[in-house]
Amino acid sequence: TTITAGAGLTGGGVLRDNQTLSLGKPSKITATTTNLAVSNTHTHEIDKASGAVAGIVMLSASTSSTATDKAATPSAVKAAYDLAASKVSLTANQAIAGSKTFINPIIVGETSSWEKMRFNVKGGHWQLEFNPAGIDGKSLNFLFTSSEKNPQQTRIRFPTVTKHQNVAYESWVEGAINKVVGRFAASNHTHTWASITGKPATFAPAAHTHTEYLPKTGGTIDGNLKIQGHSDNWYGSWINNTNALGSAFLHLATGGITRAGIETSHEGNGSWRIALMGTAQGDINQDRHEQLMTVSAASVWTKAYGSLHDYFTRRNEFAVQATDNGYTRLPNGLILQWGSFYYNDLPSWNNTFDITYPITFPNKVLSVVACGAGYQGTPTNAATLRNHNFTAYVREMYTGAEAGGVRWFAIGF
Repeated sequence: TTITAGAGLTGGGVLRDNQTLSLGKPSKITATTTNLAVSNTHTHEIDKASGAVAGIVMLSASTSSTATDKAATPSAVKAAYDLAASKVSLTANQAIAGSKTFINPIIVGETSSWEKMRFNVKGGHWQLEFNPAGIDGKSLNFLFTSSEKNPQQTRIRFPTVTKHQNVAYESWVEGAINKVVGRFAASNHTHTWASITGKPATFAPAAHTHTEYLPKTGGTIDGNLKIQGHSDNWYGSWINNTNALGSAFLHLATGGITRAGIETSHEGNGSWRIALMGTAQGDINQDRHEQLMTVSAASVWTKAYGSLHDYFTRRNEFAVQATDNGYTRLPNGLILQWGSFYYNDLPSWNNTFDITYPITFPNKVLSVVACGAGYQGTPTNAATLRNHNFTAYVREMYTGAEAGGVRWFAIGF
């Protein structure tokens, strides 16, 4: 409304009269409005929000947008939070489901404990251990921890290494032993005097000279020494230490330095072992001979590979009864048994038979599987398992299904 002074009010009236002024309804403010005033309305411009200016901003529920001029809705914030919560933490312990492929090596940075990796199996877990002493104790173990049986822990232990070492297969170790033993096999061969060809009929006395004698207390012989004799049984030389608990040796030397030899020593409880001596590469002017292999009633040891019996299994550790009702016992304690049981008559529709194993399982029966051996259909299964026998359940399905049997297989330890 326009108010004009002097001549009065436009449209009539005088200034002394009360006048009513009415404002037009303002227009809706949007992101695109500008500053505007007209006769019946007005609008205002409003800033749009940015990284430097506060103002109006659009909401967005997108979780993949890269916009810098929109605000996230609560649903977008929750989706981002849930996604972050499902990821693997860099510090806390978490279980990862599904297979994961690592392009680069997995580096275990912890250095104060033995265990570095763990692998769960039924009834326990394996763990890979490394000596945390590092350079002062370069060794590793494979440790199995049982959750069901005693002993709780068993190890495959690798001793501390001081140089490059090779882990040998059982077949290689057996071949190496056979080569060493074969070098001494010739001492077990004897020959009768008559079987030796090319020997002279007589030995001229002039061939014997006795210019020097070796005293009983010992001495040095210049030249080769040949000990020869004839026997239809045993013949040989004897090195005797009169101390019953002492040791004896035969050393072989060159240049006045012992290079190799054979030694025997008392191990206690009336047991003696034999050792083969040798010299590794090094200074030729130093006496560096050492034991390379020892053989006793209980073990075979070599400097290169340690106790050889740790790498193979003796044949007598496999027990077997190869019959229709038989068994086999494995070195790890597992026992496999099998057999057949026959009947001539089924007294009823539902029948049970107690079948005894060839040998009793000392600890536990793990599983027994049974099936029918009859001409007619006779469903058969192992119902009750015991250490010395099991109960077979046989159901007669057809009238006249009389003669038949049970074939079974059992596993335990």
